[in-house]
Amino acid sequence: MMNPRNANFSDNDKNEYWELLKIVQSPALVLDWNLKVVFCNEAFSSMLANPSGELSGIDAGELFAGFSDSETYNSIKIVLNSGESTEVEDQFLGYFWRNQVCKIPGGVLVLLYDITELKMAEIELGRSGEKTEALLNAIPDQMFQISRDGTFLNYKGQADSFLEFNNGHIGGKIDEIFSSELVGILNFKMKLLFKCNETQQFEFKQLIDDQQMYFEGRMVISGENIALVIVRDITDQKEAKAKLITYQHRLRSLTARLSRVEEEERRRIANVLHDNIGQVLALANIQLEKLRKSLSLKVQAETIDAIIDSLRSAIKETRQLTWELSPRILYELGLGAAVEELLNEVGEKHGLAVRFDEQGEHSLVDYNIRSMLFQGVRELLVNVVKHSKAREVSVLINITGETVEVQITDDGIGFHFDQLRSGMSRGFGLFNIRERLDYIGGNFYMESEPGKGTRVTLTAPIKHKDELKGEY
Repeated sequence: MMNPRNANFSDNDKNEYWELLKIVQSPALVLDWNLKVVFCNEAFSSMLANPSGELSGIDAGELFAGFSDSETYNSIKIVLNSGESTEVEDQFLGYFWRNQVCKIPGGVLVLLYDITELKMAEIELGRSGEKTEALLNAIPDQMFQISRDGTFLNYKGQADSFLEFNNGHIGGKIDEIFSSELVGILNFKMKLLFKCNETQQFEFKQLIDDQQMYFEGRMVISGENIALVIVRDITDQKEAKAKLITYQHRLRSLTARLSRVEEEERRRIANVLHDNIGQVLALANIQLEKLRKSLSLKVQAETIDAIIDSLRSAIKETRQLTWELSPRILYELGLGAAVEELLNEVGEKHGLAVRFDEQGEHSLVDYNIRSMLFQGVRELLVNVVKHSKAREVSVLINITGETVEVQITDDGIGFHFDQLRSGMSRGFGLFNIRERLDYIGGNFYMESEPGKGTRVTLTAPIKHKDELKGEY
């Protein structure tokens, strides 16, 4: 397995993903948000006949150029934009693959499952029912044939296979052989198969030797009123996916906790700047102004004036730093007051017309939610200034029931969503907002078209569920 490097992951993230990929038997790799390879497992390197595994930094478009119609590459781009996992079938290096593309913190995980044998079975069985028996003996997955009326006709599988068949089952009814749940699935899929003449896919689970097993099935027509069912054990895949989901949740939880600790530290430093350093500087300024009035010599007065100017500059910088670290107004007067002040400051500094409106009771919003939304608004306003070329920007805050919604709208040049991925810093900032909102049960929604401006809507619960449970 190649060493992970050149990725926007912490060392701990890299090591945990690396260890996870070691136990995955199928080819797998991790891409960063620039669609560059971060690292892959040995199965993926072997598939490409690249035993050294030196694939780090290769663009995904170049790597998956051999896939027919670039379905895999397109799916990766969709996942980057939507955040939703997807599955796609492709051909590559003369094999058929079912590829799962999953969003993970910091990048994208691509898992490739070889389904060549299943695909070849479908193709051959579709061409000629006479080849059925030969294919049954050639493919390692368990297979059986059933008639349209539910009769068990034939099977392929060893005595110790996961679905235990014997010759006594031949000629019997499937409801005497399988569980009622599986019988219901088979009957339903068989109706669709003969009605639509299209391959049917399904999953089912079964308790075998006190262990919950998971299976994937495919059903194809193998003769007149006869269906062939191909079954594969996917228990390992399911367990690996469950581990990945658990790990994602742990990472999100850790990120949220670190963000909260960071915000508390920012507030502490801001309070020290305001209550200690700021007051000391202000008092020194007052004392120097008194001293300045008592001086008669011009040289001495000019020296004191220069010191006073420096102190005033330091006081101004301290106040600005306090505001940027953690504005007191956010916690004393609420989210709306803080956002309105920020919006006015951005408008005045960059020559933008601004509009602000707030509806609902601001005091209901939890402090941590306030901070998260305020940081999100600040990030989005920075993007407006840097990229949108807008003349006007508006912010609307609406607090209703258990939800707070913040809408930021500009009249700028807009963009295609593909442009987000061309600028990593911009895209990563938005991804960070989306991830933090997603963890607390909120939502991030963006609308934009070239020439028609951009609208971003942030929604969040007024209280984080973990706050209610006392987990923070």
